[in-house]
Amino acid sequence: MRDDKTMNFNEFMKEVEEKLSAMSEMEKTEWIHNMARTTKEHERIAFLNSLNEKQDYRPVISTKKGRSKAITSYSFRN
Repeated sequence: MRDDKTMNFNEFMKEVEEKLSAMSEMEKTEWIHNMARTTKEHERIAFLNSLNEKQDYRPVISTKKGRSKAITSYSFRN
């Protein structure tokens, strides 16, 4: 498990892809269920909507003021 504070986008996506490739469909489903269980009440509608919508490749991850913003929907175009 990494304990670095930051990681560039390409490095992050490479590690995500490696981890997803190593997971079975059951493990992915369990991970999604765990994300759903820990989603804060005010983020639940966005989480549900993200399961229904086709997502853009690059979700917004920061605000104009430079503050971090949680990614509430994500996946990738093929």
